[in-house]
Amino acid sequence: MGAASGGCPNSLPALLAGRRAISVRLEWRALLFWVNERMPVVLVVYDAPQDQAYWLYVQEYFRRWRWARRAGPTTTATVHVPAGNVLNEAAVRLFARFRDECLASG
Repeated sequence: MGAASGGCPNSLPALLAGRRAISVRLEWRALLFWVNERMPVVLVVYDAPQDQAYWLYVQEYFRRWRWARRAGPTTTATVHVPAGNVLNEAAVRLFARFRDECLASG
């Protein structure tokens, strides 16, 4: 399973105040690589001051988003990591399920 990570210089809880997601700008070439990866790719955003991480299952996110039509001439895209996707033991078990489903499908 692949993982992509990004740190934020500012405290995420301040950015999350009243929001349900964390906006993260990524390069298209990285996204295209991750989306076409056979195994699941999980983007992790870490808030060091709060010692809290949030995750996004990249392929599933783009499966539900008509990203190809939105790409246009841009070189970056913004993804929205749900604030409820806290990285914890339950999330890691979910990542294992994502991996197992990929392996079972062939």
